[in-house]
Amino acid sequence: MSDQQNQAHLAKDLIATLTPLNDTINAVYHFNQGLPHGLLNGAFYGYVFRGNTWITALSGPNEGTAGVAPQNVVNINWEMIALGGGQGQADEAAGDNVINLGIGRGAPTGTNRGQAGQSLRPPDWKHLQMTPIRKNAYREHLATALRSPAEVASYLEANEIEVAGCDVPKPLLNVYEAGLPEDLMQCVQAVNNRSLSRLQSQCWPVVLSGRDLLAVVHSEDEGNALGYLLPAIVHIRNQEPFQRREGPIVLVLAATRESALETEQAVRDFEKYTNLRVMCFTSGVPKLPQLKLLEEGAEICVATVSRLVAFMEDSKVNLRRCSFLVVVGADRMVAMGLEGELRTIADNIRPDRQTLLWISSRSLEMDHLADELLTNHITVSIGASQGRQKQRVQHVVLVCDNDDKGDVLLELLKDILCEEGDKIIVFVDMKPTVDEMVVKMQMQGWPAVGIHKKKHEKEREWALEAFRLRGASIMVTTDVLACGLNADGVRFVVNYDRPARPEDYYRRVKHAARADGSGKVYTFVAPSDSCYAKEIISFLREAKQDVPREVLNISKKRAPSKRSRALDSYQ
Repeated sequence: MSDQQNQAHLAKDLIATLTPLNDTINAVYHFNQGLPHGLLNGAFYGYVFRGNTWITALSGPNEGTAGVAPQNVVNINWEMIALGGGQGQADEAAGDNVINLGIGRGAPTGTNRGQAGQSLRPPDWKHLQMTPIRKNAYREHLATALRSPAEVASYLEANEIEVAGCDVPKPLLNVYEAGLPEDLMQCVQAVNNRSLSRLQSQCWPVVLSGRDLLAVVHSEDEGNALGYLLPAIVHIRNQEPFQRREGPIVLVLAATRESALETEQAVRDFEKYTNLRVMCFTSGVPKLPQLKLLEEGAEICVATVSRLVAFMEDSKVNLRRCSFLVVVGADRMVAMGLEGELRTIADNIRPDRQTLLWISSRSLEMDHLADELLTNHITVSIGASQGRQKQRVQHVVLVCDNDDKGDVLLELLKDILCEEGDKIIVFVDMKPTVDEMVVKMQMQGWPAVGIHKKKHEKEREWALEAFRLRGASIMVTTDVLACGLNADGVRFVVNYDRPARPEDYYRRVKHAARADGSGKVYTFVAPSDSCYAKEIISFLREAKQDVPREVLNISKKRAPSKRSRALDSYQ
C-alpha cells in the first residue's frame, strides 16, 4: 500500500472514530503524518471541522484524542489527496468548509482568514540558481529625446500628471514612440481605438525601462489594464522561452473577483496577436478547473489574493519563474486586511523582480507597503485634482438617529432621482444591511440591486449588469466590492454607514465626481457621533465647503468613555 493510500485509509478511520461521538463532521483537512509533542512515533493527526470550530484530532496510537495544540505539530511537505469524488473538488462557493484531505503544511482554509499564508516560508533566494531576467526593453525615440524640459513640464501640467523619483523617463505623445514590434503596434491599435491615455503616456516608458512603479490613478477610464499589460507582454518576450508547468512569468493580483475577470478579458484581447496564454484564479468558483489550468501552465496569471495563497499553501502553484508582479488595487487590499497575504506572496517571488502597484488613493499604510515591495521606484499620479475631489462634488450632511436613517433615505430617493438615467450608490458597512435595504427599496417600487461578498458570483454579475445597462438606478454595496462599480450616470453617493477609514470616504466620493460639478454626496451622521462629525468636518473643509452649524455642535460633544461604552453593551 502506498503512503498516500495509507494516509487515506487512516483518514477514513479517523472519521469513523469521531462520528459516534455525535459530532457533525463537515470536513477533514490536513491529515498529516508528524509527531505532535508527546505522541508515540507513527501517530497521525488531522484538523477536523466540528460544527463551527476547527479542532485537532488523532488517529493511530492515540486514536480519538483531541486538543493537541497546532503549534506543537511538526509538518511535512505534501501533495493533495481526496477521499471519494476525485482531487480538487473543494468549492469555495460552498463556504470553504468542504476541503480535500492533504498531507503537509499550512493552516486550515476554514480557520481565521487573517492567518492565511503564515505557514508559507520564502525560499532562500541567495542559494537558488535563478533564470536570468532582462528588465530594460526601452530605447528612447528621437522625437521623445528632442522634447525640451519645458515642453515636458507643460504636457504634465496640462494633463494633471505628477511624477516623483530619480531619472524619470519623458512621457510619450504617440504610440510609435514606445518602439514596439510591428505585431504589438497592430494589437495596440486594435484594442485601443484612441490616442495614448495620460496613464499610458507616462507609465509605459517607466515600466518598459525596467523600473518599479507606484501608479496613483484618481480618475476612471484611463486604460488601466493596457497601462501594465503591454509592458508585461514586452517583458515576457524578453525572457528565456517559457516551459510547460514552469509557472507564470507575469503575475497580476486583483483586489476582487470582478477586477480579476476584467483583467483576464483584457489579456485575452491580446491572445490572437501574441499567442500568450492566461490563467485566472478567483475565489467563489470550484478549484478543480483552475488546478487543470495550473497543470497546463501559462505565461500570465491573474488571481485574487485569497485563492492564490490557498494554492500556494497546497503547493499547487510555482512562482519561481515569476519576474513581473502587478498588484491592481493594492490600497483596496490593505483596506480588506490582505496586507499580510500580499507580503507573503511577494516574499515567495524572486527579489530582483519588477513590481508595479496600482492604487486609487494614498495613505500612510500604503506608502509603507510600497516602500517594502518596490525598489528605487517612480511614482506617477494621474488626475490629482479629481483625487482630491474639491471642485467636482457637493457634500450634504444629514443628521438623524440611526433608527430613522432608513426612512430618511427613502424620502431622499424621491427628491433626488428625478431625471432619467441618474444612478445612486448607497454604501453600508454590513452584508446583511445590503440585503435588507434592497428588499425595503424594492417593496417601495425602487429598482434597486445589491452586491456583497457572500452573494454567489452569478448574482453579483447580474446585479452589476443591471446597474450598468438594464435600468437599475440604485446600487447598495459594501466598500469591499466598490472598486468594481464603474457605471455611467452615477450622480449621487450616499454614505449610509460610516466608512471604516478616511481613504474609504474618498473612494466613495469618487463615484459621484462629474465634470459639470453636479455630483452630490449625502452623508448620514448620528447626533451622538462626535468622532465621525469631526472627520466629516475635515472632509468638508478640504473640499472648501461650508460646515453646517449642527455638525460643528455634534463635533464638540464629549465622546463616551470606554467604560461607559462597555457598560452600555451589557444593558
